[in-house]
Amino acid sequence: MHNRIGHRFQRRLDVPVWLERGPQEAAPIPFSFSQQIAAGADDVFAKTDGFFSAVVQPTCCDDGGGILAEGGFRYDGVAIPVGATIFTARLHIIAKFNAAGGVAEAKFQCANEDDSAAFVSNADFYGRPLTAAQVNWSMPDMVTGIGYDTPDLTTIIQEVVDRVGWAQGNAMNFFWLDNGSGAGIKRFAEHFETNPLGTAELFVTGEA
Repeated sequence: MHNRIGHRFQRRLDVPVWLERGPQEAAPIPFSFSQQIAAGADDVFAKTDGFFSAVVQPTCCDDGGGILAEGGFRYDGVAIPVGATIFTARLHIIAKFNAAGGVAEAKFQCANEDDSAAFVSNADFYGRPLTAAQVNWSMPDMVTGIGYDTPDLTTIIQEVVDRVGWAQGNAMNFFWLDNGSGAGIKRFAEHFETNPLGTAELFVTGEA
């Protein structure tokens, strides 16, 4: 009897440790990428008076008389995996024109959509559902041809990526909206039609 019990005990010691512990979760894999606007229809200009254009430079300002001028940036094929945790995110914008002085306040939100289509009209631009999160930006004076980084945009991107319908390779729309600028205070971004190599660039790091 003693030998049989001892035999069974010895065989138990021979079981590989990984079988006793069960399946192990894979370690998260870090990722990083950058992506520029790749089509003229993906950087747009809209005004609260009904104007819309996909060939005019994105602008953020109070245009005077209670009219706001605002911009949109769309990135197709965004390489953020399902279930990702975003660490850092920003847009890098190159100034189209010199712009200085005054109170220049903006905010960024994303379209709260799984796979955001290109903007096609003013009503479409202002009719999109927006993320609850927003990121404010007290914009600096800008000099033509110089690049400027937005504040960290992690919160608005994470809200989109956390959607049930998000999939790697989907498109994401960013709104560059006025947030209390002084009347006539403007900031301008380069756009695809005049400088395809200088369009707004998205930088993201994270893990999944």
